[in-house]
Amino acid sequence: MPKPVLVLDRRFENIQLFTVFMASTSAANIMGVNLTYFPSVSLAQRAAKNIVGIINLPSEDDAARTIKKEGHNGDITFTNVSFKHPTHPDIPILKEVSFTIPVGKSVAFVGPSDCGKSTIISLIQRFYRPDTGSISLGGDLIESLNLDWYRGLLGAVNQEPVMFSGTIRSNLQLGVERMLTDAELEEALCLDFINEMPDRFDTDLGAVGKAVSGGQKQRLALARAILRNTSIFLLDEATSALDSENQEKFLRALKVWRENHPCMVMTVAHRLSTIVESDIIFVVHDGVIVAQGTHKELLKSCDYYADLIRGWIECDSKKKKKKKKKKKKKKKKK
Repeated sequence: MPKPVLVLDRRFENIQLFTVFMASTSAANIMGVNLTYFPSVSLAQRAAKNIVGIINLPSEDDAARTIKKEGHNGDITFTNVSFKHPTHPDIPILKEVSFTIPVGKSVAFVGPSDCGKSTIISLIQRFYRPDTGSISLGGDLIESLNLDWYRGLLGAVNQEPVMFSGTIRSNLQLGVERMLTDAELEEALCLDFINEMPDRFDTDLGAVGKAVSGGQKQRLALARAILRNTSIFLLDEATSALDSENQEKFLRALKVWRENHPCMVMTVAHRLSTIVESDIIFVVHDGVIVAQGTHKELLKSCDYYADLIRGWIECDSKKKKKKKKKKKKKKKKK
């Protein structure tokens, strides 16, 4: 095989020729591999453009944050509120709902699933706006109040509370501008709970709180709301993951807090024990408030409420029987 002219003329060494050949071959291989990703790169560019476009869209929340009016804490009043969810505009969720929650009182919303209870909580949090009617706080329409100030009054404990990666201490510190002492944390969380944790307040919760159970998350969420000096507690199925013993501890912690820090409590629940002591119970059916009063008053005056309570009691008794049977089976196996 004849040698290249550059090599014969000694203007190009063999090692240089080999280097250029290997570099060209490697570059060709790499380009071939990268070309297969070009369609994905194009898709990623379009997706990024869509995301940036959504981020740059004008938001009602941005405008609400520029409002300087802060108002004052007071009664929450719904006046002829109707609402349809944006994803199902043909299905009315709330129909001409009107009621008042006095400041400092404990109220509960009861009714079957999908009757509009959680929607009321979402409207109070200003996640949505009512289609018709108005919602006011202390006489001021909530839309006219600064959004950050307004939501600073609220403390939400949901069925699936959000925990962040980090320690218990860092999660409880969220929303509190000053550093919290161990004594304050213990008061809010209860010693029996924190003593169960391997490193107490420095226990790592893992990604999205995977290191703790659903019930423990709910107790952490309550403690977080308490430490923020919440004026309005929103408890949406807040004890659903707790057994009767831990539910009692949860409610006791909230009751102790309310004795020294008067606040409004709104509860959505399917357990009798969580709503029976409420100052006012609103009975919701098919998007309408059909009755309101104390537990004793409603048992006498509202047949629908009485039937609802009987159903809860029967359901609880069945669950207890199942638990007893499981315990007996376990004992027999041992």
